[in-house]
Parts: sequence; structure tokens; C-alpha cells
Amino acid sequence: MKKSLLSFMLLVSCAVLSLRAVDLPLPVEAVAIWGDGTTLVTQQELDTLFDTQIKGQPQLQGAPEAVMLSVKENLLHVLVSRKVVSKWVSKNNIDQTDDYKAMCKKIMEDVILRVNVEFFLTQFEGYTPTDEELKEFYEKNKDRIALKKDGTYVVFDDIKDQVKRLVLQAKEQEAATKKLQELKDEFGVQINENAWGPKNEEQK
Repeated sequence: MKKSLLSFMLLVSCAVLSLRAVDLPLPVEAVAIWGDGTTLVTQQELDTLFDTQIKGQPQLQGAPEAVMLSVKENLLHVLVSRKVVSKWVSKNNIDQTDDYKAMCKKIMEDVILRVNVEFFLTQFEGYTPTDEELKEFYEKNKDRIALKKDGTYVVFDDIKDQVKRLVLQAKEQEAATKKLQELKDEFGVQINENAWGPKNEEQK
């Protein structure tokens, strides 16, 4: 295949296709239908995707109603495009080919690995740093996070929230690294340090 299925689906998801007007009445729950009058996209599917997109793009929150309606319209076309392509794949038995199945398997394996990591990291959430910790981090890192072009520093109170996020990230990363090493020891993990080539003296 000249393009991977993922690349192709990305192009489809970014495309905005025009929906033709239909003579058939829309089912109550439908916002788009197939030619035979059956539901293609439900209002719930559209609302769910819309809510997900808004949560993932804070800059859209509080946008004018006209902008939000435009976003929702584009998302409807995205959903229609994806389902049309899926129907084509099914109609032509593409999903029965070995290449298709192998690609789906690989994608699912990658998705499961990412989900596993997300759940692993949730155990390190909930830590609340003290003001002393935040101020100490600020003082140690202010050349990196608070230095202005004129040589002065942004005061602590003005970037306290940013400092808190950085401290939380550092604490979670530290805890996750420690826990991961404990698990490696528990499971008896051994790594061949020469797997990517022998180290020279400077690397040892």
C-alpha cells in the first residue's frame, strides 16, 4: 500500500465533506442517515465527540456560539466521512485481508500499551506540594522558568500555578521511575546493555 491505513484515515478525518439534502425523514436520534433511511450518525455520537474535542482544546471553551456551531458541524462531517470509509472497507471485504488484520492487531497492541501506562501513572496522582517546596523549586530553577528578557525575574506569586504543575510532574516522574525499578527487580528483569552495540570507555 502506498499509504498506510492510519495516514489515510487521518486525511479522511481532516476532510470536510458536504452532506447532500435527504428527502427521507430523519429518525429522532439521527443527525445523518444512509440512503435507505437508517441512522448513520446519532446526536449522542456527535455530542460525545464534540465534548471530547472541547475538553482537549481549552482555547475553544467560552468561544462565541457561532464558532461552537461551526466546530460541531465540522465534527459531524468527520463522523460521516469515517463511517462512509468504514462501510466501503466492509463492502469490499478489505477487513478480511491479512494486511488489514495484521495492521489492526499492531494498532491494538500499541493502544493497549499506552492505556497500561496511563493506568500505571494514575497511582502517583494526588500529591499536594507545600508552599515551601514550591518556593524552593522556584529558587533553584528561576533562571529557566522565570528569567525575563530584561534580566529581571517573574515573581513567584505570578507563576505559582506553573511552578506547582512542574513540581507535580517532577514528583510523579520520580515516583513512577522508582516504582518501575522496583517492579523490574520483582519480576527479575535483565537487560543486555550491549544490545545496541558495545559501550566505549567514555560511555561506561
